[in-house]
Amino acid sequence: MRMWNRDLAAVLNFRHILNGLRETGVRPARFVQQPPKDNDKQPLLKRKLMATNTEQVKLLNTATQNEDAPQTTQPTSPSNIDTGVIDQILGKDEATQMKEAMTVIANSEATLEAREIAFENLELLVSQVDNANNLVPLGMWEPLLKLLKDPEPQIRSNAALICGTSIQNNPKAQAAFQERDGLPLMLALLQGDNDGTVRDKAMFCVSAFVRQYPPGLKQFLESNGIDIIKTVLQNDGRPRMARRIYFLLATLVKADEYKPHLAQHLIAGNMIDVVAGQIPRLAQAEGAWDALEQALIVWIELQKASPESLSDTLARYPETKATLQAIRQSPDSDIVCASVWDQLRAAGV
Repeated sequence: MRMWNRDLAAVLNFRHILNGLRETGVRPARFVQQPPKDNDKQPLLKRKLMATNTEQVKLLNTATQNEDAPQTTQPTSPSNIDTGVIDQILGKDEATQMKEAMTVIANSEATLEAREIAFENLELLVSQVDNANNLVPLGMWEPLLKLLKDPEPQIRSNAALICGTSIQNNPKAQAAFQERDGLPLMLALLQGDNDGTVRDKAMFCVSAFVRQYPPGLKQFLESNGIDIIKTVLQNDGRPRMARRIYFLLATLVKADEYKPHLAQHLIAGNMIDVVAGQIPRLAQAEGAWDALEQALIVWIELQKASPESLSDTLARYPETKATLQAIRQSPDSDIVCASVWDQLRAAGV
């Protein structure tokens, strides 16, 4: 049995009435007093009691008529309802909040602080799948993608963040992003933007686009995405970026539906050599242990699909082999999972 607190029931009823006023301009039917039914067929005693009660009510109304609110039998006209008051009580609907946030964001005359606050509000809203999907009917994808070319790096990075938040784990939004050629814009930022934060957010968006969305991975490969992230790995030099890229690649190469096809693309792009050459640098960089582990996972998975054995690859990279041997013998060896160490030991590490 469900038990309701009376105060809670009153608040919920009040909210229902206000929603009805907002949508139709009249109170919901269940909250409108209905006229008395025909009582001709009521028992005589009941009719007498009702008549007595009616007289008492009339007498009470006469005595208090100056204290009562004006009586009306007509519903309040929607034009007389102050929707601003309802918005103050219930808050604006989320579609309205999204449009208002975009209005501020797209206003180049607004202060940078105001635009960043609007970005934060929009990010919170589009983290919900329904709101992310509403970017299409609200016509917000086009102005959002346009902001990726804004002269302010904070605007570009926030726009990329909103795109990534909207499309992650959301096939409908991923398709909308693809239809509007969002990936080429992100790859251009990833490869060519001078601001590290912009590149980070662009990589986040690219990752959100290709994960769990085969058409996105297909477009990424056809757009020379492998060559682009390989160049970024070699030129960026920050553990943060390496972590993002290797985490994406590790996720993809371990997925059964992607593994054979993607591994061949990565091997053809010399990714085995890129990773092997980066391992010593990642081992020495501060705060890069997680990036190193993901890089090793990618490397091992690619070696399984490569005609060259892991032992032969290690022979070509003696510095990498020595680095891995030093890590295995150190107290920090547990930063690499046991299954990776097993395969490295079998290859002579």
